[in-house]
Amino acid sequence: MENVPPSVQVESSEHVKDMDIQLQHLLLSSDPIVQHSSSKTTDDYLEQLAPILKEALKTDSTDALLEHLDNTTKEKDREIDAICSGDHNEYMDSVQQLGQVTSEANHIKSKVTDLSTRLNQSGQYLLERKNELIECRRVKGNVESAIDAVSACLQVLNLTNNVHELLQEKRKFAALKSLDDLQNVHLKEVSNFGFAQLINKSVPALTKMVKNDTITDIEKWLNDNQHMNGVIGKEAFDYVEQMRRQWKAQCQKNPALRRYKFNSPVEKSYRDGNGDDFFKGPKEKIDFSHLYECVLVHSSMSKADEFQHHFETDRKIHKDYLIPQSLSFKNANGDDDLAQFESVLRNIAGFCIIDRMISRQIPSLRPVKEIEDIWESLSQKLSTVLSTEIENVSGVETIRKIKSLLGNFLHAMQNAGYNTKSIQPVLLTLFNQYSRFLRQTFDEHFQSTLQKDPYMPMQINKPELYSKIVQVAWYQPDEHELKSQFPRYLPFSDIYPLCCAEIQTFLNHHESFLDDLPYDLNKIEDTLRNNLDDLLMTTVCKALEDKLRSTTREQVVQILVNLEYFETASENLTRRLSEDRFSGRRGKVVLEATQAFKRARKKAEERVFELVNTVVDDFLGLADYDWNTTVRTDQPSSYLEDMVSFLKTLVSSTLVNLPHSVKSFVYFDAFDHLASSLLRFLLDASDTTTFEALHNFNVDVTFLEEFINEIASDANNISLTQGTVTELRQCVNLILSDDMTEYNNIDIRMRKYTRVKPETAQLLFGKVHYARSLIQHDEGSESPQPNSSNSTTNSPSSKLMKYYRTSVEKLNDKMDRDHK
Repeated sequence: MENVPPSVQVESSEHVKDMDIQLQHLLLSSDPIVQHSSSKTTDDYLEQLAPILKEALKTDSTDALLEHLDNTTKEKDREIDAICSGDHNEYMDSVQQLGQVTSEANHIKSKVTDLSTRLNQSGQYLLERKNELIECRRVKGNVESAIDAVSACLQVLNLTNNVHELLQEKRKFAALKSLDDLQNVHLKEVSNFGFAQLINKSVPALTKMVKNDTITDIEKWLNDNQHMNGVIGKEAFDYVEQMRRQWKAQCQKNPALRRYKFNSPVEKSYRDGNGDDFFKGPKEKIDFSHLYECVLVHSSMSKADEFQHHFETDRKIHKDYLIPQSLSFKNANGDDDLAQFESVLRNIAGFCIIDRMISRQIPSLRPVKEIEDIWESLSQKLSTVLSTEIENVSGVETIRKIKSLLGNFLHAMQNAGYNTKSIQPVLLTLFNQYSRFLRQTFDEHFQSTLQKDPYMPMQINKPELYSKIVQVAWYQPDEHELKSQFPRYLPFSDIYPLCCAEIQTFLNHHESFLDDLPYDLNKIEDTLRNNLDDLLMTTVCKALEDKLRSTTREQVVQILVNLEYFETASENLTRRLSEDRFSGRRGKVVLEATQAFKRARKKAEERVFELVNTVVDDFLGLADYDWNTTVRTDQPSSYLEDMVSFLKTLVSSTLVNLPHSVKSFVYFDAFDHLASSLLRFLLDASDTTTFEALHNFNVDVTFLEEFINEIASDANNISLTQGTVTELRQCVNLILSDDMTEYNNIDIRMRKYTRVKPETAQLLFGKVHYARSLIQHDEGSESPQPNSSNSTTNSPSSKLMKYYRTSVEKLNDKMDRDHK
């Protein structure tokens, strides 16, 4: 026990105390057994004692047990001595029993001693085995710790190798997650090892490598997509073209849909599928996995903002290469070639469609505002380049092709969700250029037609041609004309229906050019109206006005007729533009050309008046009145006969196609000019005018009146034309009246001489002085001077002389009073 450690000794003392308590309890309970000893009770006693012995052996306290048993035996002996002191027999019996017990106790003691010896030997062996077990467990623990450490190290090494393998496989996010697990979990478990510290130091470098590799991959992905822009754009154009064909077919089935444009909400509601079909092709061709992985990598590294800035910078750089500084619509040979233009539009469309897809799938990477800003920048640059180059386009077909490509581009961008208002001014520029080409074509055809026009009423031999001309020229034939046989004659010349056809072609081409593109309809409508107005005024009206300088009466008259119909055509064009307004604005469209044609028609009328009056002046220049003649004649002057004959021919041929109103004014102006000239002849006559000369002049006036009445009757406007000679007739009647003093009577004057002015009457009275001198000469002669067969009857009498003298005096007095 001396070699037993203190902890074991403490433990043994506690077991001894327990053993004492157990023995006391056993002795107390076994007193009857001692008093009445039997073999069975002895066995029971031994059985109860066995656990105590085992415990003593186990705890190595057999000495204490023996000592306790000795003390108990001595105590019992004393009790026995005390008990036996009174009864010897009982004592003896007890001695015998005690001897028996002692014998058995000795026997047990020997057994216990033997058992204790064996237990000591077994305990020593067991202790050795226990120490060996403890050592084995310690070794095992060390081995297990070593195994765990080796496993952790192997796991770290495997994870490190796995990171490199993932990087080689381009699985950047998985490599980053492995690095994160390696650094935050596994390396901490082996942090005491040197290699782990080296690996831990290399983690930032590996992380940076992952980041750089993702940046490299995304740049390569962006470069690859640059080559895919054209493919994506072409697919978008093909999709738009297919949808447009389907919409046109739908509109043909249901005409009520024609007022709705392509890409309008109504049109989109008729499409098969949904709006994502537009992005279906790009999704199949563009692999976004690299982009997703790059976003995840940078988000995991808390570098999302940095990557977004880098990505945005790359997109802006790529954007700058989409549109060249200048575009050319011609190839190296100088022929029209739109290959470059089409390629630029496809690249822009593909770039923006990819941008829109990225924005829809990764809003944090490509906010809507950023892609809208890039699109706006591209729109403005494209508009600037196109507006400059469109001015150099040299063909209508090229303009149509540009419009078609640009239309597909705009529709594709609208389907991608972009606002195309920034490019719409280009459509207006394109429309203006197209209109200029149409205008040039119209001008060329018009000038050719103008040079070839015969300036004669148009003769139509076929009913089919007649129907077409009536329809295209806004001509309304009367019933009599519709019932007449062919050939039929139309009042206008060839230039009018041909020009009307060209004008309608001009408008139809403009309307077909508009189709379903997103124009600014207000500006388009104003442009079309202004272009048409300028065409009518500058090309048509001005050319016809310039032709009025011609001295050919037939040509001028025909131009006048044509101008009247062009004025009607302008009014019909105004009505058409008002009814077919693209913009939906209300109100009437006003073409200034209508007033321009009206003014030109007035000039043409004046030119006709001028030409007719020139002819009249030419004939009047042949007039040679002999105001001193004493010979009467009842035949009109030869110049007047020739003039009337010419005017009759002019009325029945050259002026026959003039409108009734114009014709009446031509007659009125010519006859008024003629009557005014004849009256001027009379007023300018010498003061030696004879009554024979006045008579002859009256014959001319009567002849002119008869011609005017004939013309007025044919023109159904007697009052207008007859009024032109009223003043002349009243002046002649006044100077030939029997009593010129009637003019002083206001009632007679208002009835017979309303058009004769006082100053004119005074001049007329002055023409009678010569007659007075003749009368005075006759009064002093014995017989009258023979003059002719009528000389006696025509000689003035003293009564007539007195009349004229009195009339002149009264008229002079009245003129003086009126003047005062």
